[in-house]
Amino acid sequence: VPNQADLTPYIAQANPGDTLLLGAYHPGFLLGKGLTLRPQSGRTQVYWNLMPNPQWGSTTVQIPHGQHSQLVDIDFLSTGPLGPGQIGNGHPVTATGTGTTSFEGCIFQSLGTSGRALTTNGNVTLRHCSATTFFGATPLVVQGGACSAVRCQFTGANTVSGMGINNYQPMPGVRVSGGTFVASHCTMTPGTAMLDWSFGVPIGPVSGLFVDGGSAHLTECTIRGGAFPSGFPTIPGPYNGAPAIWAPSGSVTHARCTLLPGNGGVGTPPPAPTLGNASVDANLVGIDSSGPMARGTTWTATAK
Repeated sequence: VPNQADLTPYIAQANPGDTLLLGAYHPGFLLGKGLTLRPQSGRTQVYWNLMPNPQWGSTTVQIPHGQHSQLVDIDFLSTGPLGPGQIGNGHPVTATGTGTTSFEGCIFQSLGTSGRALTTNGNVTLRHCSATTFFGATPLVVQGGACSAVRCQFTGANTVSGMGINNYQPMPGVRVSGGTFVASHCTMTPGTAMLDWSFGVPIGPVSGLFVDGGSAHLTECTIRGGAFPSGFPTIPGPYNGAPAIWAPSGSVTHARCTLLPGNGGVGTPPPAPTLGNASVDANLVGIDSSGPMARGTTWTATAK
């Protein structure tokens, strides 16, 4: 595919099982069949572009039953501001459909209060990927289906204080609202909390993993909770930090994970590592991999 070209006609020409070799830069796209997309060399950046087609500001992968897509070494990145007073644009990715989708070595970014770097509602696998957000966006939202992640990093958006009017809340690394999320050797980090500039009240903190539906099963993961922001709040204590995992509904099982709740403020101890319906299941089997797959090299998967 020529560099910077719209992928639409090339996706239309390809047959399930084909591979598209991408250039260094392309606008967002809709992938509706089982293709492999990877750079011809290096990495490919998929960017937000308002003109001439607004739908290029996002990417949707919707694979039919019985087909499989694979996206390798693609960076779905936020762009800088288009003009003075703007904060830039995110590039949300949605993966759905009754087929399967694998992301290998990809980077996801998004921003904005309703933004999500990656939303899954199908059969999705992530290996050696990272997702980072800004200005109130969530890195990974699992809404349904089955999503698995190995050796991935999810980092939520930090707080931005808007003088008590337009505050951006800190966000968890992963939110599970439905379906099943399975993770092994992953890191989930929430955005940092802070005190509102005007009123001295905390904005946050939040947990690294938030489950309000569906189920999550975790092995050998590191999950952090947000700390109470430093400073002098005007509200009375206790000044609570956030647990690493908060499951107000749905369920979480975990094994051999490092759970690091956030520190409380002065005089308030850290909370328990988990809150809600979360429990240890020592029989969970974790999966690890030696790195991204490359033709002509040895690749190893390890079960523990």
